[in-house]
Amino acid sequence: MRLLGVARLRSADERRAWSRWAPIVAVLPGVARWPARDRRALARVISAKGGRSEDAYLARFAAHPRLGAVLRRLTGA
Repeated sequence: MRLLGVARLRSADERRAWSRWAPIVAVLPGVARWPARDRRALARVISAKGGRSEDAYLARFAAHPRLGAVLRRLTGA
């Protein structure tokens, strides 16, 4: 959370999403050097996963400028 500039979470579902995403964020190559806007966008993806709408999460994920490509490289997909 600190790396992505998040100070607090709003719900138990959001906390759960962050706890599940934390190991993934920790292994993202160069995430600390991503532009601030990309790190903020990643924080919004993760927070949306803990939100009410899966559609909002999927839309934020799909719109992230780097995330999909980095995850594909990490997984070899």
